[in-house]
This record gives sequence, structure tokens and C-alpha cells, in this order.
Amino acid sequence: MITWDESFSTGEEKIDSQHKSLFQFINQLHDDMMTEKPPSAFEYSLKFLADYAKSHFCYEESCMDRYHCPAAQRNKDAHKEFLEFYKSYEIKIKKEGFTSKSIAELHVFIENWIVRHVRTIDTQLKPCIQSLPPT
Repeated sequence: MITWDESFSTGEEKIDSQHKSLFQFINQLHDDMMTEKPPSAFEYSLKFLADYAKSHFCYEESCMDRYHCPAAQRNKDAHKEFLEFYKSYEIKIKKEGFTSKSIAELHVFIENWIVRHVRTIDTQLKPCIQSLPPT
């Protein structure tokens, strides 16, 4: 389980809100695993992640470019890493279906990735936003 705190703040409200929704997804995925829901109940996971990555990554990358964030390229590279995991995971699930092991693999990857990603890359946007004069 992961809990939002200010150490995850990027200074950009929409990005932070999107990150919070991913945290909620991760925590719900954990709860669903603990209550031993049937594997078919996890089909929503792939759709959520595909939709999230498509909208969030595009918006976040445009913000980093707009604010001339020095972490912009690292951010794009990290998003590419996530998408590569997602694509290989999706192929695996189409072949084998969801299993308790594959669901746990998804949970561990996403939880570790988002914590590392936000704290080391996304938060670098905050000083870029704060350095701009108020409009």
C-alpha cells in the first residue's frame, strides 16, 4: 500500500491528481489480491493502465517540455520503460490469462515504478514551475 504525501508533489495540480488516481488503483489492486478475487476480475487492470498511460504520459511530457524541465528526457525514457513492461505483460496475459502470480507481478512492478519515478523524476518539475513569475 502506498500513501500520497508531499514528497510526491510535482507542483502541477493535474499531474498530482493523476498520480493520486494511480496510487488508488495500486492500492485497490492490492486489496483485490488480498481478498483473492478471481483472476477474471483483474481484466479492468489492463484497460485502466492503457488509458492512464496514454493520457497521463502525454500530458506530463508536455508539461516538462513547457517548463523546460531538465528531467524531460529521463521522464520520456522512464515512460518508455513502463510501456515496454506493459506491452510484454499484456502479451503474457493474452497467452496465459491472469494468475495470482501474474497479478502480483503487475502490482509489484507498478508500485515500485511509480514511487521511484515520481520521487526521482517527476518531482523535478516542481522547481521549474516555481521559478516562473506569477501570471
